[in-house]
Amino acid sequence: MADADAGPFVVGLSLPRVRSAVDMVTTRAADLSSGLLLPAFFVVAGLQVDVTTLGWRDAGVLVAALAASIVGKIAGAAGPARLTGMSIHDSLTLGVLLNTRGLTELVVLSVGAAAGLLTTTLYTVLVINAVITTLATGLLLSLIERWSRKSANRKADPSWTHAST
Repeated sequence: MADADAGPFVVGLSLPRVRSAVDMVTTRAADLSSGLLLPAFFVVAGLQVDVTTLGWRDAGVLVAALAASIVGKIAGAAGPARLTGMSIHDSLTLGVLLNTRGLTELVVLSVGAAAGLLTTTLYTVLVINAVITTLATGLLLSLIERWSRKSANRKADPSWTHAST
C-alpha cells in the first residue's frame, strides 16, 4: 500500500463504529418496504389478474409460454454452465434457480399493463406463468437431487447393469 493510501485507511480504523442515523433510517425503510409495501404490491398485482377471461386458446398460450420459458431459461443457463465445465447436477441446478421469475417479472408485467402494452388476458397468462415457474423451483430442485443421487448410486455399485433397470 502506498503511503498516500495509508492515511485514510488508518483514520478509518481509528473511528468508532457508531450506528449513524442514516443506518437506522435505512434499516427502518427496508423493514417498511419488505413488511408493508411488498405485500401490498403483490395484492395490487393480483387484483389485475382475471382468470374468468381465459379460454381454451389462452390455456394453450399458457402451456406454450410455460414450455418456452422453462426450457429456454434452464437450457440457456445450464448449457453454457455445462460447456464451462460445471457438473450436470450443478448446471441443471443453476438453470432451475434462474428459472424463478417471481417479483421481477411481476414488476415488469405491472409496468407493461399500466402502459397499456398488455391486455388483461395476456397479463393474467404471464402472471400465472410467473407463479407456476416460481413454485416449480422446489419441485425441480428435488427431482434433480433425486436423479443425481440415483445416478451416483449406479456409478458406485459395480453390480449395476443396464439390464437391471
